[in-house]
Amino acid sequence: NSDNVATSNDDNDKVAAPSTKEEEEDKKAQFEDDGDDEETANLTSTNNLVEQTHSGIELLWCFNSEDTMGKNVSCMSWNIKNPDLLAVGYGSYEFGKREGGEILFWSMKNPLHPCKRIKTSDDVVSLDFSSTAPNLLAAGFRDGSVMIFDIREPGHEPVLKSTHIKGMKSKHSDAVWGVNWIQSGNTGGQSLTSISSDGSVLMWNMKKGLEPKEIMQLKRIPNPAVLQGSSKVDVISREAGALSVDFFNSKQQNLYIAGTEDGIVHKCSTLYSEQTLENYIGHTGPVYAVKCSPYSDLFLSCSADERIILWDHKSTKPILQIKKDKDAVQGLAWSPYDS
Repeated sequence: NSDNVATSNDDNDKVAAPSTKEEEEDKKAQFEDDGDDEETANLTSTNNLVEQTHSGIELLWCFNSEDTMGKNVSCMSWNIKNPDLLAVGYGSYEFGKREGGEILFWSMKNPLHPCKRIKTSDDVVSLDFSSTAPNLLAAGFRDGSVMIFDIREPGHEPVLKSTHIKGMKSKHSDAVWGVNWIQSGNTGGQSLTSISSDGSVLMWNMKKGLEPKEIMQLKRIPNPAVLQGSSKVDVISREAGALSVDFFNSKQQNLYIAGTEDGIVHKCSTLYSEQTLENYIGHTGPVYAVKCSPYSDLFLSCSADERIILWDHKSTKPILQIKKDKDAVQGLAWSPYDS
């Protein structure tokens, strides 16, 4: 259209003709409308980008609640017997801000409203459903407490909780970053274990309340990957701050892997509490997650150093390292269907 486009013999010299007054007003109105929906536009743009860069991955829905606005999603656990049920822990990580946490139970059948809510006095930092008693949910808290909830019961009170007893190790003294139900012998029952940044691994007796037994106290050791040849370690505490734990399958149920703030991964046994069985050196930052393979002797670790490392627990040499540019790796998982 000669009224809208000025042309020349050379296609590279094509330029748009000046807009009319009506067109300018239309653009201004459109700009104002777009400004009102800026957040929606940004979200749509982000979703489009995800769809373009990750073929086959599409956002289906979000579990959202007004009551949890401003709180961090700290942990999640799927119910093994009821795969539609997801427990999500909430809290705040801001220093000095202790407003309590929540556990919300979401179902894929109704993503708009949680089917159950449990309010807690402290921030929730770890969760794990029992596989043999799927109504039981273990929770670890930032103040070092461990609680067990029966999700069939109404209200917010746990059926079991750790208590502070003066003069004895009755609970953790720092945040409980991992709670795990593990198989107990050949009876088909389960025991509860927990790990904390106070360096201790506890196993809980549930016959008379929650009574802990310390099965390991992790000690800080030099990390050559960080020290680069120096053996000197500046320590404020001799205990290693533990951040993650996972147990091997039922054939090796006494063995477990623990990741620490110092970047060192330890292999331990519930049958031997004096010292670790092996130390794996490879990470240079806090190890946020470790996952044992359900099929073999392999395990994975991920860290703030932006790496994922594949290990065989029988060797201290990494099998494979994957580097993620400019992003700490916070979590990982093995496929339950394919080794």
